Amino acid sequence: MSDTRTAHPDTMSSRPDLPTLLLRMSLACPYSGCGGDSIVATTADGGEIPVYIAEEHVISASVGEDDAECEGFACSDCGRTVSLPPGYTFQRP
Repeated sequence: MSDTRTAHPDTMSSRPDLPTLLLRMSLACPYSGCGGDSIVATTADGGEIPVYIAEEHVISASVGEDDAECEGFACSDCGRTVSLPPGYTFQRP
């Protein structure tokens, strides 16, 4: 299956990535017109690993390759890059 998403102009701006939103204890895309709840950790090899709220102020990744290094976060619905909510950290299981 090929990836048919295209980069959104917001991802090419010089401003920092918008932080994901917390919506009913789920992570949601902060960009208007999207609001998707499929936030993923992006890896150096181009992979995507779903993330979830593991505990208070901690985001963790679902099952993924142990050696895959997280390079950032994105909304898999719209393809735009996002950051973690303020005060949250990322920990691999």
